[in-house]
Amino acid sequence: MKLKEIVQNVAQDYGLDPDLVLAVIQIESGGKSWACRYEPGWNYFKDVSKWAKELSQSEETEKVQQATSWGAMQVMGTVARELGFKGYLSQLCISEAGIRCGCMKLQTLFKRFENQDDAISAYNQGNNRKSPAGKYMNQSYVDKINAALKVIKGN
Repeated sequence: MKLKEIVQNVAQDYGLDPDLVLAVIQIESGGKSWACRYEPGWNYFKDVSKWAKELSQSEETEKVQQATSWGAMQVMGTVARELGFKGYLSQLCISEAGIRCGCMKLQTLFKRFENQDDAISAYNQGNNRKSPAGKYMNQSYVDKINAALKVIKGN
């Protein structure tokens, strides 16, 4: 199945605009399902000992994997664990698994925040923090997603 078809199906399951999901994919990974990026400063982990034991791997391996973003939507390993992902985190590079997890995260953010830009900002930085000037702390990310969305929609 092609990436666009997977996005259509999964976005529909979560009540999301498939074009927005495609925009996130474009900005996060350039459409590369097998993309991964280790974040050495990451310090937020979820049940490392439990998952290491369950998957027969070292705690250090689980920590590194939770501190890595995976797949087309670049879902952080810790976020995947919080959302209930039970497999090896590298499986998030399988298009449907990673997109499903990313869409699940987006859906939770749309339920939590009032508008799309808040959800987009939080997808990238974990919250929708703004500067004293009223711009998102990651305004350039929000702008990139919105620009990609316009192109995808043909506006």
